[in-house]
Amino acid sequence: GAQVEVREASSIPEDAGAFDVIVANLPMMPSNDTAETASDFYNYAGENGWEVIEPYLEQAERHLAEKGYVRIMLLDFLGIEERTGPGVPSAFERLQALGLTPSVIARSQDTAHDGHPFVTREGLFDHVRKLYPDYDFGEGSYGMSVVEGRRPGA
Repeated sequence: GAQVEVREASSIPEDAGAFDVIVANLPMMPSNDTAETASDFYNYAGENGWEVIEPYLEQAERHLAEKGYVRIMLLDFLGIEERTGPGVPSAFERLQALGLTPSVIARSQDTAHDGHPFVTREGLFDHVRKLYPDYDFGEGSYGMSVVEGRRPGA
């Protein structure tokens, strides 16, 4: 059978070597508050939601094996195939800029419910809608996607 080595980490050390597969579920929620508490870190990724994801993708690309790929979960309003806000590149644009071929592996739909940051954090939903005006939130619903970036020829 295939030999598999799994490593769990919050970042990829520079001396970690090359990986066939890198999977991440990173903080991705935009924040309307610069004074977040440490307990919020698991959710929030800066003003536009990309401040954790973008550097991680750059780091992951440097550690992908020749036929490797990276997979990350993203909130659809961040812009998957296309931009949903002015001046904010889509996930596909970001992966292509790193020389990776992007695709969507899976999608799901959710709604803001009790306990969701859109409900509990004052002004957050309005902040996100201002950042990403081209995304259709419908009745407070939003999508999530697993996005993959593959090395060419992988």
